This record gives sequence, structure tokens and C-alpha cells, in this order.
Amino acid sequence: MSRIKYAAATAFAAFVETAAPELAGNVTPIQAPPQTPATYPTAAVLPGRFTVEWASSHNDVLDTNGEAVTDGSGNALVNVGRLAGTLQLWIAAEYPTHREDIEGKLLAAFVGVEDVGAVTITVDSALYAPDTGRTSDATVYLNGEEWREEMVFSERRWAILDLDVEIPLDKIQAPIVDTLELVVTEDLTDVSGEATPEDALNVLEGEETFTVAQNGSYTEV
Repeated sequence: MSRIKYAAATAFAAFVETAAPELAGNVTPIQAPPQTPATYPTAAVLPGRFTVEWASSHNDVLDTNGEAVTDGSGNALVNVGRLAGTLQLWIAAEYPTHREDIEGKLLAAFVGVEDVGAVTITVDSALYAPDTGRTSDATVYLNGEEWREEMVFSERRWAILDLDVEIPLDKIQAPIVDTLELVVTEDLTDVSGEATPEDALNVLEGEETFTVAQNGSYTEV
């Protein structure tokens, strides 16, 4: 299983355990449909095919305050596209009524959110993009609300729910300018030529210095 598929399956497994506490510790990411007896109740997350959808332009990843996210060196984190794929959730219980109870809890978790039919999971980007050093909010969508049953060991004990998942693809990009210091002078005879970083430190009498933020606002220094 690829790292990004494993990251998605692991994140969704955590969501399942929260929605149905009786499954805590018994939700496993798998690479193929279950073929062995299970300790009931149990669940498994099976990733399907994933495809990359590249963005036409790279946009800064913003934090909750609307500011660009950067690493410790001032490099920007930008979104370059998304990974779209599928997941299958397999649920098993010893008795049909118990399994149906678990199914109801999981569907309720998808319905009881603002964006009905879609839930947000936190994917550990370090598992597939360690240079970002952060987590990503992925979205899992219901692909229909009907559970399917699978014959295993001649007993209909597995129920399957089909899901779609979208994971943002972020990467570290070249440094960005956080603030810009602008020096304004009334001395029109000062035509010393191209400015250097050192020039910004040599603020002469009669000059005014401003700090310009990314949103275009400025404050006098």
C-alpha cells in the first residue's frame, strides 16, 4: 500500500473509531478484502484507486487567520492540486442487529455535519510529504448510503460502504515576502542609484519608513 493511501486509510479509521466506540482498536487499513476470521465487532478500510488532479495555479495555503503558512525558514506552503480516490469501509459483527447498529452510527456521523454526506479527516502529511511538516484536512464523501453485503466463509457478516476521498497536495515553495519596508524621502536630489539591503538601514533625517503587510496595509515605523 502506498504511503498516501495508508495515511488516508489510517485517518479514516480514526474517524470510524470515534463514530462507533465499540470498534476502538479494531479498525484496520487493509490492501485487499478481508479473507480471515475476525474478532467481532471489527472493521477494515480498503483504499481503492487514487488519481492526481494538478491545479492550474499554485495558491498559498492559509491558516485560520487568512495568513500564508510558512516553514521555519520563511518558505511558503502552496497547494499544487489534490489526490482523489476511493475507500471502502468493511464492517463485521457477530449478529446482524449489532452490525446494523454500527452502520447506523457511522451514517449518522456523515449526516450530523454541516456539509451533509461529507466529513473532514486529518491526514498525517508526514507519511507521504515529510518536508511539509504538517497535517492536511482531507474530505471523505458518501458514495451512496446503501450498505452492501459480502459473502465470507459462507456467512453474510460483512457490510461494505463505498466512499470517495479528496486529499490536498501541498509542497514547500521558494521564500515569500512577509513584510516590506518602504523608505520615503522628500530629497529628490538623492539619486544614489540602485538600493541595497544596507540602504534600508541608513534612514536619514527627513525620511519616513513604513512597514507594508501582504494585504497592502501599512504602518509607520
